[in-house]
Amino acid sequence: MPGEKNAFGRHLTGGLLLSAAWLAALFISRFGLPFYYHLIALPLFLALLLLWLRPPAPVPVAAPPDKTPDYQYRPDPTAPRRNTTTSSSPNPGYSQPLLNEALAHSFTLQLKLLCHGLNLTTAILVTENQEHDTLNVRAAYSEEELEFAHSFPADSGVFVGLRQGRQEITGQPSSPLFQGLPYYPQGHAVGSFYAQSLERLAASCPTAYLCVDRAKADSWSAAEKKLLTAAAAKISYDIYLALQLADFDRDKEATNQVCLALQELNAVLGLEAAFRATESAVRNLTNADFVAITLMDNQRHTVVVAKGSGAEGLEGSEVSEDTCLVNQAMRMQRTMPPRPTYNGPAPIFSQDAPLTGFNSLLILPLIIKQEEPIGTLIVAGHEAQLFTRERQNILELIAAQIATKIDLSRAHEKVFQLASTDGLTGLANRRTLQSAMGNMMARAHRQSNKVALLLCDIDHFKKVNDTYGHPFGDEALRHVAAILHEAVRSTDLAARYGGEEFAVLLENSNEAGAKQLAERIRRRIEALRLICDATPVQLTISLGIALYPDHGKEPEALLARADQALYAAKESGRNQVRSWPV
Repeated sequence: MPGEKNAFGRHLTGGLLLSAAWLAALFISRFGLPFYYHLIALPLFLALLLLWLRPPAPVPVAAPPDKTPDYQYRPDPTAPRRNTTTSSSPNPGYSQPLLNEALAHSFTLQLKLLCHGLNLTTAILVTENQEHDTLNVRAAYSEEELEFAHSFPADSGVFVGLRQGRQEITGQPSSPLFQGLPYYPQGHAVGSFYAQSLERLAASCPTAYLCVDRAKADSWSAAEKKLLTAAAAKISYDIYLALQLADFDRDKEATNQVCLALQELNAVLGLEAAFRATESAVRNLTNADFVAITLMDNQRHTVVVAKGSGAEGLEGSEVSEDTCLVNQAMRMQRTMPPRPTYNGPAPIFSQDAPLTGFNSLLILPLIIKQEEPIGTLIVAGHEAQLFTRERQNILELIAAQIATKIDLSRAHEKVFQLASTDGLTGLANRRTLQSAMGNMMARAHRQSNKVALLLCDIDHFKKVNDTYGHPFGDEALRHVAAILHEAVRSTDLAARYGGEEFAVLLENSNEAGAKQLAERIRRRIEALRLICDATPVQLTISLGIALYPDHGKEPEALLARADQALYAAKESGRNQVRSWPV
């Protein structure tokens, strides 16, 4: 070992020097040299003796060359083991580890949400290096066990077009082993892909690209592209926000609080969850006594969140007065008031809803990409001078983050609605019905309750289509769907099962209650009067009922029993309700 060899050499050298000093002392004594020679030899002997006995200094061992790639695998602790997750910070030079972790978690979460929401195989984020000749994988999420390249030449595959100025590139490769996505080193079977350049919000932001692929060889719908664009904007703002926060390194506590706020915002999905996370983040950062959010929707400016002192009755109210501070902040697209103090008399929301007792106030417009504001964030406190300049800067950054999060949540809810509802009737679709059946039956098993399933079929619907045409048939389906929707409780589910068939799930309902509701639905549809070309058209419906767990303990078995009961109703003359067993 190198350390042992060094220790042996040191002891050998020390021993030789000590022996030389001892011989010098003997020589002085033997030949009677003057006394001051002893004064020189004795300290030399003692010094060499101490040097020889001193424990060796630790031998520095050279560290092995750093072979760690410029991104690291960070498995998502909440994901199943089959998933592959990679992520890293876009700027390893940051001094705030918590910020890096929050940013890495944000990237991973956004990619994971995209994969789950759009049924993707892989979602990946890459950035250019400083020399602009290499693309580095910064974060990736896949639903399969896949190997990704850590980096690859910048002029590779679909990224060539993006680097030449194209904003987005889509495609449905025809080859079974597509080589155009260089993050797959050996190629991969891809049905369709989508790649987009991320907007650089500052000169210091790296050039970045978002690329996703899936097995399904379908073109990307407008709703899917909107969600991907919103996700790209969210990642751009994450990167920009991280760079801005680096300037606040001197305020460690504030930086840590912002990171926690970002983690809280990035960990939620949906508008209501985003609102709650916003309130929590702002309160933790500022100790505010009042937090509110307003949003524009179809030219109507409404208070959607109001929490804290004086918030009673504000939620749901409309902001209509041009002179109020909220509308001034929207119109001027800047934080109001110019100084974060408030002593009146200008109303914050309206003259009818005054807020009193606050000495600190900030109204921050929620702006996305220099567009018109989508709303405002209002923060107020009883304490004077609550918002320092640093706190105001951070709140403005968080307001930009909130605006992007709200936009992303709206897009995600739109895509979720499209994926879970029937486009013609607005009821839940078959996929949602199957998922709800599993959930309801599991709850009923835990609570020892029952679930009733009603299968409904419009009688002689083919004849209606053939006689009056499919447009009228679609109108008839919408009328039946409206009756079903009005008939069920909020805890129940009405769905279009397919064609002219519908299904109703009744949670915690017995057979008597299910029959009563089925009869009410049958009578309402029988009483429905539709007109086609001045000709009255009457509809009737047949219904079959099955109960969990009496008639089936699995969704497939329950559907089969309800379907047999429906068949019995058809065979018995239609326009009636039958229950299993028939």
